[in-house]
Amino acid sequence: MSAKINPKLTITIQYPFEASRPRSPLFSAFAGGREALCPPLWQNFQRSGISSHERAKRMNPPVQPPHNPPATQHKMESFLRGNLPEFTSILERITDGFFVVDREWRLIYLNQSAQMVAQRPREELLGTHLWDAYPHLVGTRVYDKYNEAMSSGKTIVFEESVPWIDSYFETSLYPSETGLSIFFRDITEQVRVRNQLVEARRKAEEGERAKARFLAHMSHEIRTPMNGVLGMANLLLNTKLNDEQARYVQSIRASAESLVTIIQDILDFSRMDFEHFHLKEEDIEVAGVFDETLTLLRSLAREKKIHLTLKSDIKSPLWVHGDARRIKQILWNIVGNGIKFTQKGGVTVSVGISERTKQSIRLNVEIRDTGMGISPENLDKIFDPFSQFAEEVSSQKGGAGLGLTIARNLIELMRGKVSVTSELGQGSTFTFSLNLKTAAAKMFDFRAVPPQEDSLKGKLILVAEDNDVSREIVSKVIEKAGGRCILTTNGAQAVDTLIASQESIDVILMDCQMPVTDGFTATQMIRKISNPNLSTTPIIAVTAGVMPNEVEKAFEAGMDSFVSKPYNFKDLIATIHRNLRDSQPTSST
Repeated sequence: MSAKINPKLTITIQYPFEASRPRSPLFSAFAGGREALCPPLWQNFQRSGISSHERAKRMNPPVQPPHNPPATQHKMESFLRGNLPEFTSILERITDGFFVVDREWRLIYLNQSAQMVAQRPREELLGTHLWDAYPHLVGTRVYDKYNEAMSSGKTIVFEESVPWIDSYFETSLYPSETGLSIFFRDITEQVRVRNQLVEARRKAEEGERAKARFLAHMSHEIRTPMNGVLGMANLLLNTKLNDEQARYVQSIRASAESLVTIIQDILDFSRMDFEHFHLKEEDIEVAGVFDETLTLLRSLAREKKIHLTLKSDIKSPLWVHGDARRIKQILWNIVGNGIKFTQKGGVTVSVGISERTKQSIRLNVEIRDTGMGISPENLDKIFDPFSQFAEEVSSQKGGAGLGLTIARNLIELMRGKVSVTSELGQGSTFTFSLNLKTAAAKMFDFRAVPPQEDSLKGKLILVAEDNDVSREIVSKVIEKAGGRCILTTNGAQAVDTLIASQESIDVILMDCQMPVTDGFTATQMIRKISNPNLSTTPIIAVTAGVMPNEVEKAFEAGMDSFVSKPYNFKDLIATIHRNLRDSQPTSST
């Protein structure tokens, strides 16, 4: 008997396809009578009080069909013989292609949809060997899948391309003792959409990588000359100047620092817009972070003749694990914002601990100013980038209008929350919390104690820097701290100088982006030197980039620490101190 059951129908009637194998598929499935066909359905039919439609909707989970006596099976076979044209008609009308081959690979049935895909008359195909009809498929993935299903007896579903009609199909192979039943469905449109999504994702990822490269490049190109402006201004302020000259230089420095802040805000916001913002985890002392930040901001407050006050409930040194630079940035943005909008009175910063365990602490910070205040309709907009309120404020007071947006994002990255209350003409109060991990207390650390003059006395620093101005600034700073410099202009020259030097070099300042050989490559070359006294020389990455992948790349190359341009002279000297082999901080128990 050549009739076959549609495997999809077995899902509807809740009857396993494999159970039909002892006889021809169609007859074996239905031979047990209507009770065997779908036990849950007919068991419910026997119940009273509800319609057959409702009974069908409430079918129980499928159960194995009971054994059926020969008489019942005979009746079912008779029923199928009488209704076979109807089932065949259904197969002819379905949009899925369907065909059947026997164990000898002869085509014994194919429906109209299959014939349309085959693009050959049905009469020509029936009875022919499948691989004789389609010899070009022999040895292909399709050929392998068909043979695997036939030999293993397992159902196989896979996707295939039909090149002669430029289409894709999902093919389902259902083996039985009599042969193989094949269903295939046109999924060309789904494949096209899927490929478009894959391509769109690839382009988006490439766009993100291009943006990252652009930001890193622009950061380097902008911050390097700004490093020259700020560095030379700071060096000039350390020379003998009259009052007028000092005022001019201080104005240059203040303008340059303002521009650096705006550049930093724009770059940080761009990074937050397209990638996860990474925090650097290190042991930091809370009071030192707040004192250092507010010390820098007090000069801005003095210029406006307003006060900047710190009130701290933290009475002893508190060490935590966090990102000092980003905490400083939060304070700088919010406190600096308060100073900007305050004409009389001042800004008060209060810090305390609201919750403390052995593993973590929660810092609470309140920043209250007596400035112009914020209207209720604008209060919800102050953290939104590029809002009309932010644009109006930035046009009046300067800045990019991104400082509070960045501060909020950084606070949330530290698992904290920020809120604001304000009253027009009375001022504003910003309150935020930071959840930080506790860290072991340090007996001594150069990050907390500023280096003194001549603190680098007797130390020899190898500097690899291609920018003439930056090279001169670094050398002057190191010399003022009592150290000596060997200056090189690229990575290859730095490696050669290290190997050839008759004196022991204590630290290498390695610019990351240089011609001939960049800092990353030069560091890898140094780490491979066979002499351990040379290969273990501390290397500090000097970068004008601010992208996290640049810092990660520096550490992967073997660098020990990093400083960014424009230089803060105290930070530069402190970083050199931290990386001297005899200057490692000690933990206390």
